[in-house]
Amino acid sequence: MANFTFKREEKAKGLMRVIEGNRGSTIKLEGKVVGSISYKRNENKYVVMLHVKKDPTKEEPCLFKNVVLGARFDSDNAARMWLNEADRAQRLQTIHPLHQLED
Repeated sequence: MANFTFKREEKAKGLMRVIEGNRGSTIKLEGKVVGSISYKRNENKYVVMLHVKKDPTKEEPCLFKNVVLGARFDSDNAARMWLNEADRAQRLQTIHPLHQLED
């Protein structure tokens, strides 16, 4: 099974940079977006969020839900390395079937 790849988000410009100073990354699997790495200001840490498949209902017609993993990281690079350790990508996909967003 393939490892995750990443695309760093652009830095905010102007006054938004004060609010969103730290940028994260988009998580991809086989070229499709399956989640993100984001900075949480209140925790001063980075978190991993994955798009997990779910059955749509009348009340919630969306095909996926966002699941934030419990691990916290000091940097975007630490989160990237953690995601691609050993067979973690395969194990995460077994536990959480990932929804791939279309570009």
